[in-house]
Amino acid sequence: NECKNLASINLSNNLISINGYCFRKCVSLTLIIIPNSVTSIGDSCFSECTSLASVDLPNNLTSIDNYCFSECTSLTIVTMPNSITSIGHYCFCSCTELTSIDLPNNLTSIDYECFLNCISLTAITIPNSVTSIGNSCFEKCTSLTSIDLPNNLTSIDYECFLNCIS
Repeated sequence: NECKNLASINLSNNLISINGYCFRKCVSLTLIIIPNSVTSIGDSCFSECTSLASVDLPNNLTSIDNYCFSECTSLTIVTMPNSITSIGHYCFCSCTELTSIDLPNNLTSIDYECFLNCISLTAITIPNSVTSIGNSCFEKCTSLTSIDLPNNLTSIDYECFLNCIS
């Protein structure tokens, strides 16, 4: 937490989970190599890593917890495997350089405020597996010009697209 000079991380192949707050505020972090053995990433694990530009998530990952990549203000590319079924609230909140994201095909819900204040997000396709979208999920996504909603969607919570005006 707050290792201000840590620039890269290559994690062990035996690692199964990365618990919360592990690398929070590592402002010089530009590279993370997460092995395929990791199945979960905890709360705020990489939040406020302001130099992190891209993340390639491992193939066996099933969940990304709350605030995991929030305020990663340089993050532009996130590659997510189809094994992910849940993304926690505020997960990508205030990732102001994130322009697009491909959500995994096995995702069932998008938690509240997940993409709040992603002001550069222009387009997003939500897979047919998603049945619910949490409140304020895309609030303040002022560059959003296109969104494809799935046929299986049964609920969109309040203020989901509030202030999506540039």
